[in-house]
Amino acid sequence: MRRYISLIVMVIAIVLSIGTFYIKSAASAGPEFIIKKQSGDEKEAKSVIVDGTYQKGNLVEIVNISSQGSEYQSDGSIAERIDQLLQDNYGIEQLQKDYREFMRGKNGENSFYEDGDFLLYANTNHQFSSLEGLDFEFQVSILDKQSKNETSFKLQVPDSTRYSHIIVEDVQMIGNRVKVITRNGKASHPDSDMNAEELHAYSIDLANKKMTGDKTVLEVENQNKDGYTDFLKIEETQYTQSSNFVFFQKVTNTHVPMEDGSYRVDMTNKELYMFDLEKNQGKTLVLPKDLLESVHMNLLPFYDGNMLYFPVQTKDRLELASYDIAKEKVVNRVELDQKITGNSYMKIKDSKVYVLADPEKVGQEEEPASIVISNLETGEALYKGVITITDGGKKTNETDAFVTLGGLIIK
Repeated sequence: MRRYISLIVMVIAIVLSIGTFYIKSAASAGPEFIIKKQSGDEKEAKSVIVDGTYQKGNLVEIVNISSQGSEYQSDGSIAERIDQLLQDNYGIEQLQKDYREFMRGKNGENSFYEDGDFLLYANTNHQFSSLEGLDFEFQVSILDKQSKNETSFKLQVPDSTRYSHIIVEDVQMIGNRVKVITRNGKASHPDSDMNAEELHAYSIDLANKKMTGDKTVLEVENQNKDGYTDFLKIEETQYTQSSNFVFFQKVTNTHVPMEDGSYRVDMTNKELYMFDLEKNQGKTLVLPKDLLESVHMNLLPFYDGNMLYFPVQTKDRLELASYDIAKEKVVNRVELDQKITGNSYMKIKDSKVYVLADPEKVGQEEEPASIVISNLETGEALYKGVITITDGGKKTNETDAFVTLGGLIIK
């Protein structure tokens, strides 16, 4: 769920920038950043966007950095730009090009499923009633690619007025059944915990257009004075691909008081939970200790078919361990050719590993933030680059400005 971190950073930046937008004309433009090649094939970096925020004094702007340069929010419509980048990241842009009529009015990067025969969409709509609260329903649409026939229908979400929000996490098709995985937040009724969330697996019979099952997969309580528990969806290497499984990292975070009256957050317990969509059953995976301990917010695993990919930090390097779900063991382990001294972000797409290392050092002279693109199976570096300021610009550590990088977008 690294994509959530990226989204949160962008949303915060938008909010902060509202108050400073009108003084933009009086402020100097931000520096021109670029992903500069050090070695490898330049073409590999064309699909990479690094998102972040630039701040100088009271001015806060979203900036997107690529091998072509940088774009600031004041360069155009920020809403359109963010929407376009997210569509690229999750493959929605291609679906819109290929199936323009079907895709009209449909959104939500986790709401689509595609195979050779069908394109499927499932999302939630809601209405508010002063008596019942929020009332949710599923909107389901399926396109037969061969006949071009489209079928759409709506279904009431069971007990939906119990929830304040229902967010679609994944959509899959098993036979003629649709499986919709959702994150449901409990509404603040007297008989429920307003800070609790549930993970649900809904089963929908396509042929008869009816709901056939609703299973609570996980249930957690969120924030309290001592800490909170959350579940984070593990990302797929291809968002619309077919899979019989869905994975969630369940983490318990504890608040540790500090001497100055603040507190730090320690991740005190980690579990990787697998839900089998075909069997409608779930279980906690028993994993090697180093794999489980390596998990943190910026470096969650990815999955693809029957394989889980774990980034493992070792000294100043990052390794990638491939864990076979059926065999229940690590079947491949490679070291990525990239030095890491601070934080890092990772994406896996199209059999390639994309790593943004040391994002806090963007624009610096020594050991700046870097991008390395590697082969998923061998770890061989296909491209290496650094995020720097084009010639003539001052380094950020020479000014009162700073840049915060939020993550990677792969088009």
